[in-house]
Amino acid sequence: MNYYEESVLLQDKAKKSNLLIENIEEFVKDQSEYTNPSITPKEGFLFSVLDNLNFLPPTVLQASEFKEHLYVRHLTNGNLELYNLLPDEITVKQLLYEDVPTMNLNVKIPSYKKNPEPKIIKTQYLGLQDKNISVVSSYQNFHRTSKNEYWPNWLGKCWN
Repeated sequence: MNYYEESVLLQDKAKKSNLLIENIEEFVKDQSEYTNPSITPKEGFLFSVLDNLNFLPPTVLQASEFKEHLYVRHLTNGNLELYNLLPDEITVKQLLYEDVPTMNLNVKIPSYKKNPEPKIIKTQYLGLQDKNISVVSSYQNFHRTSKNEYWPNWLGKCWN
């Protein structure tokens, strides 16, 4: 190995093994420099930043650029889990199977801020249906189609 390779490759450089300990000590010594006192810790989280931020709703221009409104997950028991990705309510208009409309819906899904739990829709499609099911949603008069993707799942249970 030549001099240039030795000086550039990170794995060949000496590592400071106590860097993490030094960083923790620095943080503990002067926490006010690294934290925001207006944000209070919550159980299960160091800081709940999102709860303390007031987001403005997306503008029409921003809404027009969203690629998807939903995260769609199909379980082998036929249930569809629909997760709203937006900070506003959206409307689910239609369910498609293999790109063919099979069910007209008019289901409102609240913002993830109001209810982070998925909306469950029971379907007749049992077993593995990866990339076969699509959901058409509407937000600010913009329609988007979200397709269920592969998810390692058997009998409605996740193994990951």
